[in-house]
Amino acid sequence: KTLHEQHTIHTTNTSLSSSSSSPPKTCLFLANLQLTPSDIPITDILSLSSTLQNLSLASNRLPILPPRLTRGHHLTLLEKLDLQQCDLRVLPPSWHLPRLRELDVSHNLLRDFPSESFFEGVPVLRTLNLYGNKLAELVLPSSSSRLSSIVYLNLGYNDISVSP
Repeated sequence: KTLHEQHTIHTTNTSLSSSSSSPPKTCLFLANLQLTPSDIPITDILSLSSTLQNLSLASNRLPILPPRLTRGHHLTLLEKLDLQQCDLRVLPPSWHLPRLRELDVSHNLLRDFPSESFFEGVPVLRTLNLYGNKLAELVLPSSSSRLSSIVYLNLGYNDISVSP
């Protein structure tokens, strides 16, 4: 399927590519489309990298994320990423989203707290929502400065038995 064959796509305009007469796309909502990792229109998303600030892939079937979404120097302006209710089982270990401020991975199947390399790749992350996953323990980064920008961390409804 191409992006234009999907039945619910919310962008500023009907076309994903910006023209000189249309405003740049800053938000892209590809939620509730039953997308799998191979269905995600990576090329279309990356074509918006010079303006994209908010991306929602919520409520799709994504046990894993395509690495090109979180690594490399592609989505460096992205500030908000919504991955709630995607059946995610694992987060990519390495991220490069230097402006990401909000990450919602609530209501997934995550068992492991994000790694230290994850926090290195999201240096200004302020909100991390891990509510309703399968986390059993917290393994915090060795350097507390990795968590210094976080002001909201939601760990509710997980399987954590002892706090650090």
